[in-house]
Amino acid sequence: MALNYQEFKQVVKSDREKLKNNVAPAGVAVCADCSIPLRETVTGNRRMGDGRHVCSDCYYKPWGDHIDNFPILTPWLV
Repeated sequence: MALNYQEFKQVVKSDREKLKNNVAPAGVAVCADCSIPLRETVTGNRRMGDGRHVCSDCYYKPWGDHIDNFPILTPWLV
């Protein structure tokens, strides 16, 4: 069933409110780890090797933790 202009405006307004409250409206994917709505320009949208989609924070955090635990050092600075 097609929406008229007023109904369309209400749906858009409702979707914007949902996104402000970190609730995914219909048709918007969520992060597989932290469940926030994925928006490429705001949260990022990274595809994992197993097909899951995660936000940039959840994608890069394990790499940063690994680098913090095992820093790259040169022998003459140790």
